[in-house]
Amino acid sequence: MRILRSYWLECTIVLILLILVVFANVLGLDSGSVNNAILALTATVVLWYAHETKRMKIEIAKQNLLQTRPILTVELRNRKAFVKNQGKGPALNSCIKKFSARSALRGGAESIEETYSFNLPIFIALDSEQELVMLRKNANSSGTVSEPDIFFEIGNTIHITIQYEDIEGTLYETGMEIRSGISQKISIVKRAAVD
Repeated sequence: MRILRSYWLECTIVLILLILVVFANVLGLDSGSVNNAILALTATVVLWYAHETKRMKIEIAKQNLLQTRPILTVELRNRKAFVKNQGKGPALNSCIKKFSARSALRGGAESIEETYSFNLPIFIALDSEQELVMLRKNANSSGTVSEPDIFFEIGNTIHITIQYEDIEGTLYETGMEIRSGISQKISIVKRAAVD
């Protein structure tokens, strides 16, 4: 659509130039005023092309960013949770920013941020995945107990937000909702650059 509009604009400009030259010869205008009109029209076309080139440069930069950015998601397989980089660039400084679970069977929402800790690698390469190590802080003992089953329990709804950076330091967040072990919603948000 944009190419077709550009083509018709170019044809219209050439047609205006031809009509201007023909009328200038028929009316007997001096060549100086015709040249000035042609120069003004040419300057307008050059400015329009400069504007279009700037707009194309911005769009190309956006496409390049999309082609090199990481996208982290949580995948569930074989009773385990994995953080997978489905993007085209490495993810750095990944961490779980928010984690909450609600059980429809138990009838309430339980904020689990204080009772769980997560071990995520600093670097997740493109097209790779790392197991999400989830440790439940046991109040009865000093150790931790591995517990990924919270993702798979029937009636559980998990809300998890993973925060990570790309190689340029741009901060991203992936928010997911997982119900009874099945991903329901995914949102990916670009945040302000990290200083």
